[in-house]
Amino acid sequence: MIKDTKARAMILICILAVALGLRLWGLGVQEFVGDEGAYAFRSALYLDYLGTNFQTQPIDWYASTELPSWTQLSFHDHPPLGFLIRHWFFSIFGATPFVARLPGVLLGVCSIGLLYGILRRSPIFKDASESYALWGALLASVSGAMIWSSRAVLLEPFALFFILASLYAFTRFTEDRRWWWALGIALGLSLITKYTTIILLPVFLVYLLVYYRRIFRDVRLYGALLLALLFLSPVISYNFNLYKERGHFDLQLAYVFQQATPEWTGLLGKSEAPFREIGGRTRDLYGVSEIIIGLAGLGVIALFWKRANKKTVVLWAAYIIGCFGLFVLVGVAERFIVLLVPAMVALGAVLFGEMFDRSGKGIKKYIAPALLILIVFSGSTRYLANVYNTGVIELDQYLSKEFQDTSSVALPNTENPHLNGIIKKNAEAHSSGRPTRTLIVYSDTLALPSRLWLFDRRLLLEGIPVFYVEGFSEAVKANPAVFQGFSAYFMQATEYGFLNPFKKGNQAGNEFEKTLVSQGIEPVRSIYGHDGLPMFRVYTFTIES
Repeated sequence: MIKDTKARAMILICILAVALGLRLWGLGVQEFVGDEGAYAFRSALYLDYLGTNFQTQPIDWYASTELPSWTQLSFHDHPPLGFLIRHWFFSIFGATPFVARLPGVLLGVCSIGLLYGILRRSPIFKDASESYALWGALLASVSGAMIWSSRAVLLEPFALFFILASLYAFTRFTEDRRWWWALGIALGLSLITKYTTIILLPVFLVYLLVYYRRIFRDVRLYGALLLALLFLSPVISYNFNLYKERGHFDLQLAYVFQQATPEWTGLLGKSEAPFREIGGRTRDLYGVSEIIIGLAGLGVIALFWKRANKKTVVLWAAYIIGCFGLFVLVGVAERFIVLLVPAMVALGAVLFGEMFDRSGKGIKKYIAPALLILIVFSGSTRYLANVYNTGVIELDQYLSKEFQDTSSVALPNTENPHLNGIIKKNAEAHSSGRPTRTLIVYSDTLALPSRLWLFDRRLLLEGIPVFYVEGFSEAVKANPAVFQGFSAYFMQATEYGFLNPFKKGNQAGNEFEKTLVSQGIEPVRSIYGHDGLPMFRVYTFTIES
């Protein structure tokens, strides 16, 4: 038991410092995996655009007319807040992989502070000392699943932070009704970040029905709900207008309600594993140890049930059941399962606290908790070691260096007037750079998220002319004089990288590379990834008449 307030504060500061260090480790070189490149791209421009024919957006639907104002209120597949927060960071610090991950890292550390606050104010054991909350914070700081969540360029770090903020505000609200405004704000920010946070509503409802039924007569409860709806109103308006115009809601809601969506034949991100595969997905997340420790903590609670704070146990139990209900509804993926981890950490804190209090004196008290902490930490090594290196970040850094402080003398042009307006606006912001006659050509077999971050971002945000191989060949044939004297960078993605499964058979890039090699042009840069395998080859050449 730690009685000294300053000592507790110093321990918590040290825990948060460890958490920050682990989350910042190698942050700028960690590879984009899965959809991370797409999230980063869309955040950098704050633009609802994917550049694909099988999942189009309003900017595609209204290409020949003015974009309706309601299309700016949200995104076609997610609420907007997570994209907006990252966009603010990009606007201040620049569009880099490090900055893409930075807001999640900062909110991840703050999430540990919130979890500490929840465990401190609502202890699972009535006679629990504050050390139990500290154990929970320490466990969360080294948790592989929590570290992954903080470093992921997805919506999960924002969602997890606002979920914990809502839980904290809710526990305060049940004690002091003056916290209604904090609950409304936190809940509203949760919902406008990611729809999966809706699990909080049934959790709160069950808890209030069990312990605080009289609160339903308090107008401040409804004030909190109205405040949450006020924050969610942009998404409500977006979906109202989308349904009126297209006959369905946004992608996520349309999927839940089984609506016909002819614009989204691919439904990216909707091929989640069924609930029965939760074990395998949990292993993929490296969250197994946290869940086992949480279940062990639940066993300790059952063993000492008389000491348990029944209200807190019911709250966490309702939250866990809500998570499993979500998994049944939408399937299981690492980004969903991570929502379960804070509850497991809270339960695991009981195990650590009891183990520490009952392990004698001296060094013996620390042995078992230290071993468990090491086991939990081992799950984070996959993310810290960057084992999924596919060369995208290194290629991005190479291109940034090559095009640093330059501006294109030719303004790129697309078939979409809205995109052309974006290009023109952003190109003007880069007009002070050294004028160059340089363009980029890439193999179209590259996976969509990587393509968006590497190439579409440079086209739309920096005004650099960018072509995929077939498009480049056609453009040069149609207007050879326009391209004469331009220097070109050609990026060939190898079969070992992160490729588009629908375009793996496309041979245009291979044929173009063979043509360059036959002309005596050798790669100026080869980029390697995991297991020392080649991921990209970069060629430069001058376009002659």
